[in-house]
Amino acid sequence: MKTIKISELKKEDPVLLNCWKHHAGFIKLKILYYRGSGKFDFISFRENLLRIGDSLMDLYLGELSPEQISGKIKELFAKQDITDRDKFIFWLKQERKDYREVYFNDNSIWTLRLGLQPEKYIHIHPSRYSPHTKRVRAITLKTAILYLILNDTNQNLEDKVLFVNKIRMEYLNQPPLKMISSKSTLPELVSILGQ
Repeated sequence: MKTIKISELKKEDPVLLNCWKHHAGFIKLKILYYRGSGKFDFISFRENLLRIGDSLMDLYLGELSPEQISGKIKELFAKQDITDRDKFIFWLKQERKDYREVYFNDNSIWTLRLGLQPEKYIHIHPSRYSPHTKRVRAITLKTAILYLILNDTNQNLEDKVLFVNKIRMEYLNQPPLKMISSKSTLPELVSILGQ
């Protein structure tokens, strides 16, 4: 994966992409940042986990940065003269749905919806099961992130069930796991985000 900026989209950008929930490259850089800081404070970090929510989601694994994704959408809209919220709403309604999908040259597919914030009216996320995505549960993503930030060894994840359960119970208020199967999504996510 190419190096991308560690920031989320600019405040004045009308595009809202929840990078903590939908962008693996962003999450990887944040994990490295928190591991490298040497001072992990869960109380202040908790807000980032809240951004992930509690649902099932699609995590983008491709090489486009959040800024590139936003830029492609703004470029598409400039060609179609979609310059404000009202024109965006009109564009959405042309398909008689509350969303539309756009396709990028890396074969990724993105769903665009009306955002709840007036200044961030273009809400985007990877389309369900689209190329370069992995369908994940929020709790699994949160566990993988905390595991990679707090774990100081490269020990096999299946051997770290006590450590994973400590994370689940102390930080995420979740019940312990009996075991971690190599077929579960958690080891795969740890591998993806820990590269």
